[in-house]
Amino acid sequence: MVKNSSGFTLIELVFGLLISALLVTMLYACLYQLQRAAHIADDLLSLDMRVLILKNQLSRDLAGAFMPKSTAKNQKYFLGESNDGNLQLLTFISMNPLRTAIETNPKIVRVRYQVSNVLAQPDTFKIQRTESEILTYSALKNARAYTVIDDVKALKVVYFMPEEKPIKKVHSDKAEKTGKSGKTIVDKSELLKVNFTAKQAGEFKNLPAYIKFSLELWDNKEHIGSTSYELDLPIYTYQKIIQAKEKNEIEKDNSEKNSEKNSDESKNNSETEKIV
Repeated sequence: MVKNSSGFTLIELVFGLLISALLVTMLYACLYQLQRAAHIADDLLSLDMRVLILKNQLSRDLAGAFMPKSTAKNQKYFLGESNDGNLQLLTFISMNPLRTAIETNPKIVRVRYQVSNVLAQPDTFKIQRTESEILTYSALKNARAYTVIDDVKALKVVYFMPEEKPIKKVHSDKAEKTGKSGKTIVDKSELLKVNFTAKQAGEFKNLPAYIKFSLELWDNKEHIGSTSYELDLPIYTYQKIIQAKEKNEIEKDNSEKNSEKNSDESKNNSETEKIV
C-alpha cells in the first residue's frame, strides 16, 4: 500500500525559483528607471533654478548701469573682455548694489563678473561676482568675490549698440529654443526697436541697449550632456534716456504746433479788424 505525501517535487521548486527571479529582475529594472528619471528631473530643475538666480542678479545689476560723467582716463566704466569667444570679464558702474536690511542710503558701486576655470576640471568654469564702493577699475583687486553659478561649459556674450535715431517701440517677448536640449529665458521687458550693431568685447564709451548671454551648463557632475540657455537682458538706463528724448521731441513738436496755431489765429484776427 502506497502512502500519499504532500509537497513539491524538485522540478516544481526550480521553476518556482526561476519565475520569482524573473519577477524580481523586472521590478528592479522598473525601480532603476524610475530613480534615473527622478534624478534627471532633479538635475533639470536644479539647472533652471541656478540660471534664474544668475539672471535675476544680472538683471538687477544691469538695470542700474550708467556711465558717470568724469574726465578721468582709463577708468573703464563699462568693459567686457572675451577669450576665444567666451566671456572672461564684465565690469561696469551700477546703482543697484547688494544691500543688507539695515542699509537704506543709495549707493553707487562698481560690479565685476569674472569667469574663471575650476582647477580640478579644466573644461568647467564658474562665474563670480564682486562689487566695491570705490569706482576705480583697480579697486576690485582686493574685493571679496562670491560664486553666482558653477558647472559652466561656455558663456558667450554679444553687446548690441544702438544707433542714434530710434524708431518705434515694440514688445520683445519671443522665446526660441537653442538646440534639442536648449531652453530660453528671455526678459520680457519692453525693448526699443532700433538699428543695432553687435559688438563682441571691448571698452564702451556709451551704454549698450541690451546684452545677449548664451550660457551652456553641464547637466551633471559627470559632464555627460549639457543644456543651453539664452538671456536677453536690456539696460534700462538706455531705455530711460531714449524715452526722455522722445518725450522732449513730442513736447517740442506740440509747442511748435501750438505756436503756429496761435500765429495763424492772430493773423486772422488782424485781417478781420482791417476789413471792419
